[in-house]
Amino acid sequence: LPATVPYSCDFEAAGVNGWDLLTSVQTNYWMVGNATSSTGSKSMYITDNGTANNYSGTESYSFAIRTFNLTEVGEYAFSYDWKCYGESSYDFLRVAMVPVSTTLTAGNYCGFNNGEAPSGTLPTGGIPLDGKGRLNLNSNWLTRPGTFTVTAPGVYNLVFFWRNDGSIYNQPPAAIDN
Repeated sequence: LPATVPYSCDFEAAGVNGWDLLTSVQTNYWMVGNATSSTGSKSMYITDNGTANNYSGTESYSFAIRTFNLTEVGEYAFSYDWKCYGESSYDFLRVAMVPVSTTLTAGNYCGFNNGEAPSGTLPTGGIPLDGKGRLNLNSNWLTRPGTFTVTAPGVYNLVFFWRNDGSIYNQPPAAIDN
């Protein structure tokens, strides 16, 4: 069910805390656990083994999604804590609000940039929440505050997209908290 605003999630509750983790059979995938956290003891992060905030293996494309019913036209504030080192051009985190009509499938780009194209490519109708580019090359927790504008009320997905190629693994991969 779509969440309403205001919304907050620190991943401390049991389970996936209302998030849909599209992982399919990806080598590196999203999970909620206690391998790393900005505050508290849990966060949502990429893993290759179900426990550690590490990645390896073959090329992976994984999505963590939370659906929202944004009923008002106007400006919305957001904030999240993140860290992600990765390989400079090929292993990264992207964050966006995308229309719920956008089909997202683990193992595919689904309109997010592929790491070889210029930063900033999102699915049609996507609203960047990451500064219009890849989040990576940072192994310490940072807070990303901002605002975005909705011009048409409706149902949107907040998407955390992880992409890595199959070569260099600069730990850690993406992690999200708060």
